[in-house]
Amino acid sequence: ALIVNPYDAAMMSEAMLQALNMGPDEQHERMRRMREIVRDNNVFRWAGSMLLDAARLRKRSDLDRVTALYDRPAGPTGDNVVSMFERKQAVGFR
Repeated sequence: ALIVNPYDAAMMSEAMLQALNMGPDEQHERMRRMREIVRDNNVFRWAGSMLLDAARLRKRSDLDRVTALYDRPAGPTGDNVVSMFERKQAVGFR
């Protein structure tokens, strides 16, 4: 389990030479570590991570929209009243 850039011929030849000269114990340990990484970082974890990141971004976006409502300049009467309609729209409530 050697990590190489398959488009780099020199790196590939160095890795092949290293693999040919590698002892059985090192081969076993490298393979064990690679299998552990692949097992722990499977497609399900990747998909879950992508969904969590998307949810966090949506929450942050919603928060930014709500915060923008309250950060706007005061109206002619000196207030910056935010209507319930505006609040619902800011968080995507329909």
